[in-house]
Amino acid sequence: MFVKRRLWNIHNHSSQVEDDRGTHFGMTLLTTGQEANPLLRCMARNNATSLFMALMGAGLLMALGAGCSDDELLEELDPYQGEWLLPLVHSDVSLEEVSDLDRFSREASVSADDLGLPSGTPVPVPPFVLPLVGPIPLEVASYVHEVQAELTSLEFKVVNGLPVALSAGTTFELRNAPDPNDPANLLFSAVMSTDLQPGGTYLTGATGSTISFFDTMYVFLRNVGSPGAPSVDATGASLTIGLTVDLERIALMRIYTNTLWASRDSFEVDLSGELDENTDAATGYLIVHADNGMPLQGSLQFYLYDAAGVRIDSLFDAPFVLDGGQTDAMGRTTAVAATVDSVAVNATRLEHWRDGRSASVVFSVNTNGYPGPYVSADSAAALRLQVVGDMRLNISYSSL
Repeated sequence: MFVKRRLWNIHNHSSQVEDDRGTHFGMTLLTTGQEANPLLRCMARNNATSLFMALMGAGLLMALGAGCSDDELLEELDPYQGEWLLPLVHSDVSLEEVSDLDRFSREASVSADDLGLPSGTPVPVPPFVLPLVGPIPLEVASYVHEVQAELTSLEFKVVNGLPVALSAGTTFELRNAPDPNDPANLLFSAVMSTDLQPGGTYLTGATGSTISFFDTMYVFLRNVGSPGAPSVDATGASLTIGLTVDLERIALMRIYTNTLWASRDSFEVDLSGELDENTDAATGYLIVHADNGMPLQGSLQFYLYDAAGVRIDSLFDAPFVLDGGQTDAMGRTTAVAATVDSVAVNATRLEHWRDGRSASVVFSVNTNGYPGPYVSADSAAALRLQVVGDMRLNISYSSL
């Protein structure tokens, strides 16, 4: 029943769930003890050997009955008011999440003019082969100097929006620099084995390797051939090139100093089972702790959404300011910056937490004021966030 569930939470320290990003949600119901807990008084009357044993065994003994009748407990506990510590969120935010580079997609186009195709009046186009087309830039992120990472997958897609086919043997190259002849900057290449007809899609890629890239990647096309067509008007037509990169882990990131960007991380949350309609808050605070081991500073804001995806609350009246950590040249954390802030909680905010089904964290970060052309961070660098409730709760059992 309800009483035993609450006390089992006391014994087990928390009732929590975990999503695929490792973010934890739950609550620990531990009274701060302004008055003797009726539960412990009840256990003591039933020959608990010591207050220490009563505290250590509260949850387990209650789960087994502990010699206390339900009626006796309800009489003692109803209504019960106490101060409670409620760990609500604990999350390690990684480089991938702060940078928004855990999975990214970029797109560019090659116009018909770039391939020498006619526009306006339809004319015949004979077969042709172009030795080299490019470079075609794909900006990854303006703030990135270098990323070294483990690759989950790389997907390279070409959609033929031209009025002529592309011939088998056309080669696509993805490079780290606009030099098409340096073998050291080649990231990926693929050769089409069949013709790509107008309106068709060519899809290729790679998986399970390492990758190193900079703020911009470059695409080159070699031996771009076509069988031509008897009548061609390529006005407005283009070849679309798409790139999707999914990173398993960023081993090292070097970020230009004096740059600014924003990112968003979303996750599911459901406290309705703990903050039910029989619990209300008279007063209290949410205390937010941030330990920042990244060479970044800025601010963050939590937004809470209901089941329909409507934003119903934000955690801070003004964004929470993050102080920046320090790392060495290899990206290892040398100093962690700790920041703490508190938010007043009332019954309305508690109801919003109870109704919330998803949340998002919006980061606005920068590297302003750091020395040198860039700062470095390795895979161990993290921003650790914890939200703890320190609230006086009124709990009614008789209404159950």
